[in-house]
Amino acid sequence: MSLNVLQLSNSAAMLISAKIEEVRAPTPDDFVYISDSTYTKREITDMELRICTIHSFRLRSVTPYHFLDRFLRASDLDGSKRHIIMEYMASYLLELSLLHYPFVEMKSSHVAAATVFLARLNLGIKDDKGRVWSTALEYYTGYGTSELEESVLQLHKVHYDAEPSEESNLKSIFFKYRSEKFAYVSRKTVMPVEIVKAEFRIC
Repeated sequence: MSLNVLQLSNSAAMLISAKIEEVRAPTPDDFVYISDSTYTKREITDMELRICTIHSFRLRSVTPYHFLDRFLRASDLDGSKRHIIMEYMASYLLELSLLHYPFVEMKSSHVAAATVFLARLNLGIKDDKGRVWSTALEYYTGYGTSELEESVLQLHKVHYDAEPSEESNLKSIFFKYRSEKFAYVSRKTVMPVEIVKAEFRIC
């Protein structure tokens, strides 16, 4: 692939991603201007179509964030009061999980469910029967407690390792969620792994 074609494909890829992510996406004319008229509008749109065709127009991937809001709503159905701290804690744990390869291999829905489970456990949210994982959550997520045990324990380890130390590579996420904007959720002490394991023995 020549440098000229590579730069053209980069311009077309940026145009595609802007159309998906931006509120006001740039036009092909903007990319003609940015490239100092190296490419014509027609060349950019042809390359855009070529990229879309190669990918069969499947340009978005499903992430745990697609499931998180639904699972948080299901978390409310058990009568426990929904509060913003639950959402912040779940978002914090989910962000931590995105940096670890074992979670990349899991289904996005599974990662989101494990996140909600551990967030509820950390905040002490239980249903009227004293369980962290309610019947409503089991129904709406499609996962029982036994299916989540391994991933919740892995997520707990990631959460534990996020505590600031010299070796930690998760400092930026910890400091982000340590702010008032996110209700200081990362400051909440990570519970011992024995408590997490005990929750699976109860269910």
